[in-house]
Amino acid sequence: MSQLLRATVMLGALFLSAGCASFDMIKQPPVLKRPISIAYSEEGPSGWTDLPLGAYRVPKTNVIISGHQSSAISAAGLFGVVGVLAADAVEAEVGASRVKDSETALHIDLTQQATLDTQTIVAADRFRQSFTLAASNGPTLVVTPFTVITFVDDKDVRPYVILKVRLWNGQSTGGRWTTRYIATVGKPAPLAGENSFTSNGGELLKITLNNELERAIGAMLNDVANRPPRDDKNLITIETGVPYQQQPLVLTGYKIAEDANSIVFAPQIADMSIVAGIFVLDKSVTVYRDAKAND
Repeated sequence: MSQLLRATVMLGALFLSAGCASFDMIKQPPVLKRPISIAYSEEGPSGWTDLPLGAYRVPKTNVIISGHQSSAISAAGLFGVVGVLAADAVEAEVGASRVKDSETALHIDLTQQATLDTQTIVAADRFRQSFTLAASNGPTLVVTPFTVITFVDDKDVRPYVILKVRLWNGQSTGGRWTTRYIATVGKPAPLAGENSFTSNGGELLKITLNNELERAIGAMLNDVANRPPRDDKNLITIETGVPYQQQPLVLTGYKIAEDANSIVFAPQIADMSIVAGIFVLDKSVTVYRDAKAND
């Protein structure tokens, strides 16, 4: 996408009426004929729908840096397309400068590991009848993994793995369903320096992202295969960090699944938001409770 077109789309989104909001990304997946083929894509996030103004993409990767943007960037839309273009470029350069000493450790490709993790999980009895990694002309789950590293303050970051998912019925029209699975584990830590995510060749970052990737894939496969209900009587309220911004949010939504380590949560966020989708959250660092009537 050209810079001008991207800026125009972003400017339109800034002024999009809330009355147009839809919540399709948190609906149950459709019922499809089994087995569903799984294919991983390296196309990365879309500048149209997945990234905020001023995000920095590490060159030749699908690693996105955000959270560094100034609060003034939201006012860029008041100056039209030119203002959006200028703000986007300036803030992206800020992001580049924040990670320049760590960039070597940020050359991360999740696709190969995602394929291996999926092979392992699908081989287990739980999902063997539901999915295949062989190509087919039938129902297909196309998965695009990418990494978002979000500054929560001037030093510390929180990494996220995001799986952008498109599920279609194998026909030329209809039957499409799209969402994101957004996984995070552990506490924020410094990006650079001693005991940081990128020290020791990025050892902590690799461990964290592999953990997040495995949890995100498990949540995705369970959701598509078993279609757990979105039950209005099973709403919870969670305080959690979200990709792209520093401050945590308090969100209410559906509890989809839970195990000893993670809680899978579909917050009631409209599809137009770049953080709409299904969160896979680390229970050890997540505050949550049953939703109340006024949440």
